[in-house]
Amino acid sequence: MIQESPPQGIGFAAAEFALNPEPRCPCVLLLDTSSSMHGAPIRQLNLGIQTFREELIADAMAIKRVEVAIISFGPVEVVSDFATADNFFPPPLVSSGQTPMGAAIERALGLLETRKVAYKSNGISYYRPWIFLVTDGSPTDAWWRAAEHVKTGEQAKKFMFFSVGVEGADFSILRKISVRDPLKLKELRFSDLFKWLSGSLGAISRSNPGEAVIMSNILEVVLRRTTDFPEALQAKYYRAVHEFNSFQKEWIFFTGDSVFLKKRSELARLKSEYEGLPEHEKRKILQLKNERKENQRTQFLSQFRIENVKIAGMGNGHKATLQSYGIETAADIDGLQVLEIPGIGSMLATQLLEWRDEIAARFIFDPDKEIDPIIIAKLKNRIIIRRRQIETALTHGETALHHLVEKTKTNAIAKMPQAKKLAKNLAQAKVDWEFVR
Repeated sequence: MIQESPPQGIGFAAAEFALNPEPRCPCVLLLDTSSSMHGAPIRQLNLGIQTFREELIADAMAIKRVEVAIISFGPVEVVSDFATADNFFPPPLVSSGQTPMGAAIERALGLLETRKVAYKSNGISYYRPWIFLVTDGSPTDAWWRAAEHVKTGEQAKKFMFFSVGVEGADFSILRKISVRDPLKLKELRFSDLFKWLSGSLGAISRSNPGEAVIMSNILEVVLRRTTDFPEALQAKYYRAVHEFNSFQKEWIFFTGDSVFLKKRSELARLKSEYEGLPEHEKRKILQLKNERKENQRTQFLSQFRIENVKIAGMGNGHKATLQSYGIETAADIDGLQVLEIPGIGSMLATQLLEWRDEIAARFIFDPDKEIDPIIIAKLKNRIIIRRRQIETALTHGETALHHLVEKTKTNAIAKMPQAKKLAKNLAQAKVDWEFVR
């Protein structure tokens, strides 16, 4: 049997992916090399590409996952096919010819689709590809169909298309080609541009395919950089941290579970008390039985009212004063308490105590006498009232807990947009500052 050989290139790709099965982050650089890029522009562009390669190689993850291809136009040429950073050795670009931008874009889309087929055939997952167009002029070919393909591809999330215009670029046409606003690069800062690009691709390569990644803000970091810009970005980052931390306290207050847990703990305590009420009643009755002698003595002393006693030196005014302090019978007399009452004095206090002790000496304890039914009835009534109070609290408590849960959800929903906004601002500010520091 004759074994058919695989198409050219497939065997090499299989070997390449077998050696490095990491997910791929493909990026096509669409670079204008028309004659208008002659001189300083093409030199700076070549330096920028070298910076791009060095930055990718320095990133342990990006070197394995980011794949770069370069297509120059003027004329259209695949200068460097897809390769990881360690195998990315682009030749120096030379300026010549016109600006066939439309053909270059269509060539990039075709190259990208071919690479996706290779990924899928070899079981390699990949991130959404990037196409990065850099130009200093206006298309010299029919670019309308390419623009439609870009819009269709972006809508289907097949890739992300960025356009950067150097001084002299036709931004009105770039706006018609890309769904994103074209970016204007000042002073031929290609190194800054490619440094941002490598940092962004590196950040993507450290994520999982499909995850959202916060990237440095190219408009501010690359195109508007000034001497004090790092300090401004640092201040912006610290401000974002402060705003996020302040909001976090507010979030915890309005959406935290502290109020819910406190209420639930209170209801658990009430439930425990409710279940213990029968035992509580038994203990109280036993306590009353154990205190029968003292209770009988108190009842005996309560029969002797101060208003009816005659003590030398104590008039009706003194009796009224004592009554105003709740001392009405012999059972109410306490030495220290009486001494503190204004106008009574130690002599009258001593006489009152002697009167109480004289009556107490006549008390006889009756061990056979049951507890006063009125006292028992009062005790039982207090427990009945408490039982009803707890039942009401527990019945309403379930509704209260449900209300707290719903209120927390409502608060979370209401504050979620602000939370997301502040979190995004913080992440963006952090990435931007780390990019330039």
